[in-house]
Amino acid sequence: ITATGIHLVDAFVNLMGPINSVQGHYMIHPNTKEFSDSMSLLCSFKSGATGVISSVRPTPVFWSIHVFGTLGSIEARGPNNLILFPSGKSVEVKEFVPINALRTQLETMARCIQESIPYPMSSEQMMNTVEAFVASARAIDSGQIVHL
Repeated sequence: ITATGIHLVDAFVNLMGPINSVQGHYMIHPNTKEFSDSMSLLCSFKSGATGVISSVRPTPVFWSIHVFGTLGSIEARGPNNLILFPSGKSVEVKEFVPINALRTQLETMARCIQESIPYPMSSEQMMNTVEAFVASARAIDSGQIVHL
């Protein structure tokens, strides 16, 4: 979770609200030639939603966020693709022009400071992300559900 998983936690908090608890599983795969591990987290949100974060190394870079609801689902696959799966309708694929995400974040932060406007992610969301990160490590170490 330390490399890019923290950004998935950010996304979860932004989409679903505060994380209430986490449960984790970590495994080192001993029969591989290189260091190989996998990690899964089950997150429960104060809103009642649940989410799963999984990470498997070493694999080619792949990431997605898939949100399921009663009217369909939507998946962000990689940084530039969005796939809409509306119930009873055709799948719709949207492709976006690549951007430099780090530059965009820094420019946004600078604009917020210059114009005295709130950053798009609230301090409460940031704190919940950090708390969930710490709770994830405790959940993996203990094998228990950790409440935030």
